[in-house]
Amino acid sequence: MANRALQLQHIKEPAVLAFSVRAFLLCVCCYLLTACGGGAPASSSSAVTYQIALYADSNNLASDGQTSLALTAVVKDQSNRVVSGQTVSFSSDSGNLNSIVATTDASGTATALLSTAGDPANRTIVVTAQLGSQNAKLQVTVQGTSLAVSGNLDTVVGGQAVLSAVLTNSAGQPIANQVVNVTSSAGNPVVLSGPTDSLGRVSLTLTGQNTGPDTLTITALGAIATSVVTVNSVQSLSFTAPAAATDVLVGASQTLTAHYAINGTPQTGVNVNFAASRGILTSSTATTDTNGDVSTSFSSNSAGPVVVTASLPSGSTQLSFNVKATTPASIALQSTRSTLGLREETQLTATVRDANGNLVADQPVSFNIIVDSTGGSLSAALVRSNNGGQASITYTSGGVASGINGVTVEATVATSITSTTRLTVAQAGVAISLVRDNNLVLSTNPNFYSKQFTAIVTDSAGNPVSNQTVEFRVKPERYYKGFLVYDNVAGVWVVSLPSLSCAKEDTNSNDSLDAGEDLNGNGQLDPTPAETITRTAVSDSNGLATINLLYPRERADWLDVRIEAYAGSIGSNLPQSVRFFTLLPLVDDILDSLVPPPNVDSPFGTVLDCTSPN
Repeated sequence: MANRALQLQHIKEPAVLAFSVRAFLLCVCCYLLTACGGGAPASSSSAVTYQIALYADSNNLASDGQTSLALTAVVKDQSNRVVSGQTVSFSSDSGNLNSIVATTDASGTATALLSTAGDPANRTIVVTAQLGSQNAKLQVTVQGTSLAVSGNLDTVVGGQAVLSAVLTNSAGQPIANQVVNVTSSAGNPVVLSGPTDSLGRVSLTLTGQNTGPDTLTITALGAIATSVVTVNSVQSLSFTAPAAATDVLVGASQTLTAHYAINGTPQTGVNVNFAASRGILTSSTATTDTNGDVSTSFSSNSAGPVVVTASLPSGSTQLSFNVKATTPASIALQSTRSTLGLREETQLTATVRDANGNLVADQPVSFNIIVDSTGGSLSAALVRSNNGGQASITYTSGGVASGINGVTVEATVATSITSTTRLTVAQAGVAISLVRDNNLVLSTNPNFYSKQFTAIVTDSAGNPVSNQTVEFRVKPERYYKGFLVYDNVAGVWVVSLPSLSCAKEDTNSNDSLDAGEDLNGNGQLDPTPAETITRTAVSDSNGLATINLLYPRERADWLDVRIEAYAGSIGSNLPQSVRFFTLLPLVDDILDSLVPPPNVDSPFGTVLDCTSPN
């Protein structure tokens, strides 16, 4: 049996009234017998004593109401013999009992069931078993209902922290329509959204008034949960003067003022640090006054944007404004392009400065075409300079070409301060020149040499043309037959004389073996192509496009090639440049008399006859 609360009491039988009647009659009989002279001995009756005990199969009962607790009352006489047929009454201060009155069976027991259906509160239930005027009691603990709290655990004075509490029974099921109570250890006001909703949930909103940790105690149906919310101070540091984006004149003094408060209360005697991205501050550290204000002075001899920072160990704030120059002393006019094609555009920008070189904003700048035979135009005649001291317009060239520097545009500020720029309007089209450098190197493939060539791209006025795609092609032009010998005087390998020069067999340059072209009868066009060149390159800002030519080391000294450059696709027009080049060896390859170079014999043969393949 589980723990029990047992109270034992004696019960006398028969009842007091029955006993008193029998006693009275017995006395009368004895009196009569005595009076009659009878001498029989008197008889006596012993009282019957019972005891009651109450048991439960557990001390605890789940709050979800899905289970019941078995209660058992046991009745015994004074010799601990169980007594049947005794009426036992059951009662409890809460919960549900399935039986109120029960009679003990042959084992002297009477039973009942206790449940909590309909009341999920955590609590203690006192159960009583009554036998006549005597009773036995025991306590049952209802448990499992709980509160789970989550949400924001930090806020500031004047701010809010919102938390959520969820009420569930022992089975984890939500409990709806229950009142939740909350207390704040710091005295901050907390507002609840109402009773729990269908999910067992209720919202709690704490408004920060008192700083520091605040323990919230949340209770409902005997469940208790706590949560600590920290209320932090609100520290406010901000600039109050001048207004953001204020213009401060070059050389002028400007007072900068910041205000510092905690929870809206001005702070006195606090050191604030200042720093500026431009100019000079009279003090880098100042102390707040009784109003929480702190000031320093700023000045600058250079114009431009400024960022001033006021800082404390706990944080900082910034103020942005402009230092402005107002007196122009010079102007410079520039164009993004110096050479244009017909009906093309370029941006003209005038930059205005004062005597100290500061950019001068908000100045009217006028633009005027002084010379232009192309019929060009300007997008505007008057533009004000921006904060960077610049005023920009667009020039559009006309339909005919000018001479070099044949267009002149003028910009004027402050009536008489001027600057001009000159432009060239050229016909469309480009020219290409091919040049080679003096370096020859081994390729990453050791069987090949690498030679660099550069295409110079210009317009008709001779100006460099950028972003021009140039395509290249290399073709064999003439080959040689023979071999090399070492020249002891020169100290290098040289072509032995006599040697033989043979024209390419592809006479019509169609890359196809046509009738009558196979002069040496070897069934192919000689020389066969084995050289490669960078297919395309784009000219840079200087009009230069650089490429590499790769050729076999064994062909050095034995082949002339033709390099072609096209401004556009190969085959769409004639090449803009052609360069003939004899393939040369690397000097290091022809110095050692004991090591013949890779090109010691012509790959086209050593027989001095162009009709022989050998």
